[in-house]
Amino acid sequence: MFSRRGRPTIAAPLAEALGRAYAPISRKQDDRKERIPTATVIAALVDALAQPNDHTLHHSLTYALLEIDVAPTLLDNLKNNNPAVRRALLMALENMDGGKLPAAPVVADLGHADAELRAAACGSSAATPNGAKKIAGFMSDRLPRKT
Repeated sequence: MFSRRGRPTIAAPLAEALGRAYAPISRKQDDRKERIPTATVIAALVDALAQPNDHTLHHSLTYALLEIDVAPTLLDNLKNNNPAVRRALLMALENMDGGKLPAAPVVADLGHADAELRAAACGSSAATPNGAKKIAGFMSDRLPRKT
């Protein structure tokens, strides 16, 4: 996956991390498998999202974030400067039952230079409290005023 473009491959470590994070744990203490903390798995997914990816890989990584379903950690990662990462986080949080996507980062991304991030922010705004009102305010601030 990642090695096609001459980058070090991270697919194997990521797959191993995801596998260990969700590995069944035996009831016997001595047979217990060590699980990777969810925050470590999320960090690996965020790092992978920061790489140049095709649409299918971006979707798969985003879906993994959604399936992990740890909204507070994803909300903390919304500070990331990479538009592909923020787009994935917005999409995952928007689709989580407990995502509670705040309006501020969504509205901020409506004015971003990256068109795909703007589109994701526009789509995610419906999942935010008072999303329509926030978008209307954002748009009215950018429309020319009659004098």
